[in-house]
Amino acid sequence: MSLRPLGGALVVVWVVLSSAVARAQPAPSPPPPDVASPAAPTAPPVSVAGVPDDIGYKPGRWITFRATRKTKLRMRLILQPMMRYGHVSSGADDTVDLIIRRARLGFDANLPDRLGMRFEISVKNMHFEIHNMFGSWKPVKHLEVQAGFIKAPGGLERDTFSFDQAFIERSVVTFLNYDHEVGVKVSQLLAGGLLRWSAAIARNPPPLEGGDPEDTPVIPTGVEAEDLTRPASKWNASARAVVTPSDEVEAGLRAGVRLRPEEPDFGEIAVEPYDSTFLTNRPYRGLWTSASADVALAEPHWRMLAEGGFRRDGVQLAYPTGDVSSETELDGHLWATCGYVVFGFTPHGHYGKAVDAAPLESGWEIVTRVQGSYVKPVDDPDPTASGRAATLAMGELGVHWEVNHQLRLQSDVALEKFGDNDVTLLNENKGATRLWAQIWATLRL
Repeated sequence: MSLRPLGGALVVVWVVLSSAVARAQPAPSPPPPDVASPAAPTAPPVSVAGVPDDIGYKPGRWITFRATRKTKLRMRLILQPMMRYGHVSSGADDTVDLIIRRARLGFDANLPDRLGMRFEISVKNMHFEIHNMFGSWKPVKHLEVQAGFIKAPGGLERDTFSFDQAFIERSVVTFLNYDHEVGVKVSQLLAGGLLRWSAAIARNPPPLEGGDPEDTPVIPTGVEAEDLTRPASKWNASARAVVTPSDEVEAGLRAGVRLRPEEPDFGEIAVEPYDSTFLTNRPYRGLWTSASADVALAEPHWRMLAEGGFRRDGVQLAYPTGDVSSETELDGHLWATCGYVVFGFTPHGHYGKAVDAAPLESGWEIVTRVQGSYVKPVDDPDPTASGRAATLAMGELGVHWEVNHQLRLQSDVALEKFGDNDVTLLNENKGATRLWAQIWATLRL
């Protein structure tokens, strides 16, 4: 991705900062008069915008530049460097990655007439990509409509800010939905925040460079690029409802469908959280469905998060020769179930709201996550293991320290066990055991 968007964004930030600083400088005092005169009463200082606090700051979150009472711009800058060691039982060489796992430059604007917009650029694994990019409208209090490159309702993990996750990598439940789509999303809070719901109608975005490997499935030869994202018949819909009786409890339900009545969908690669593939994508046509449930508990010294769900694709397709002209319909559908449980304990720290996945806000914690995935396509990935599915079982353990609002430090290890039916193009994970160890940080402006 070109660096021009980032450069342009930085220029905007520099101009805004320079203007704000210039306005904040006091005017030079006039020379003293030859004859002293009684001091005249002075009016209290008023900013150029006519409101106090033209520049606001919430450490570790947003810097706010206020132009008028109804116009303001918020900015955030976050960086996540990481060093990771990997070992696999198959005999392949050990690996070390020293990279910027994530970074984010974001702008969020409030405009008159209850309008708004958000523009964010991200880095994933040293690749630039666009992130949230949408316009918004709030016709009434607690109701918001977003249109553009949005994050559709995706469950507790997907709807939680990436940099507030318990671990640097999301879990296996990402196989149940997309990260971002292009469309319209409506969200509302009810009963003073006790209930909240969101729903979206969207389409797959055009292919983007970088990102995650599951975003780039294997596609047969002869497929036209416009058949991937431009057919008029391809639509996605999703919705989520959440109940939050208190700041300590959250429970949610999510459901989604994808309509593929004509042109096929080539599916997604099944990967473990550290981006190692354990099942290649399976194309399908027809109706795709998925549903999941989640719960979060936040107590003074511990937190617990859990989420699980299923996915059923449309009628599975096969391309025996590798060319689109050899398309064949198989008798059945891909079926997948996956889930995770997170538990954290802090002796003297403080957890945030359960609806935000109870992030650690101060102190340190010992945190663990157990997760598993079961993916069964129609065809047997390994003919010698008839009827079995590709599976993954995984456990993680880490120490997380919130040094201050601007700095998070964490070190954790993960152990993964792949099934004997985890067949990919290179069979790199068939029956394998993987060990990961990493240290990473989150720096927030």
